[in-house]
Amino acid sequence: MLERWDVDGIELDWMRSPLQFRKGHERSDVHFLTEFMRRVRRRVLEVSAKRGRRIRIAVRLPRSPQLAVKAGYDADAWLREGLMDLIVGSSVFWPDPELPVATWLAFIERHNPSVRFLPSIDCFQLPDIAHFRGMASCYYGRGAKGLYLFNAPYCGKYDTDGRHHDEDTFGIVCREGLSPDSIRGKPMKVPPPRVDFPMPCD
Repeated sequence: MLERWDVDGIELDWMRSPLQFRKGHERSDVHFLTEFMRRVRRRVLEVSAKRGRRIRIAVRLPRSPQLAVKAGYDADAWLREGLMDLIVGSSVFWPDPELPVATWLAFIERHNPSVRFLPSIDCFQLPDIAHFRGMASCYYGRGAKGLYLFNAPYCGKYDTDGRHHDEDTFGIVCREGLSPDSIRGKPMKVPPPRVDFPMPCD
């Protein structure tokens, strides 16, 4: 992929299928994922050198640093070794208004403050623009400096499965944005929190 396309970066979405190891092997097998991340970083650095510009790496990880580590993602080691440039904190296919943004920010600051963090809004379960604004407001209130939208095309007038929606939510997001200024004073709703997808460590 790096050779075929002139990309600005790549994303490793570990939350698409978040359970990588057999139950009970999360810590003993953690080195396999860490070594994979090292190989990805080395390859990205090689291609970056050829292109004369930096190619960045993003990873999508569980909702908290503690859950990430327990599930076999050695986020502290990845940070110390500089194996990624951006962490996206995420629940699994559900908008998470209680995602611990401040915990992630403190964790990153302690291990490698050059890495950025974005909280993920899972768009598939959000019915209208008021819920997008509510999620954005929750995250900004916890210290987020930006947002990551997951499954955003599912929020158009017709989603990718052809289902009809009452409003073109994604179109509104694209036109208005979700910055603190753009949502201020507008209707907001917050979806109910839900227990996250069960991890093998739970």
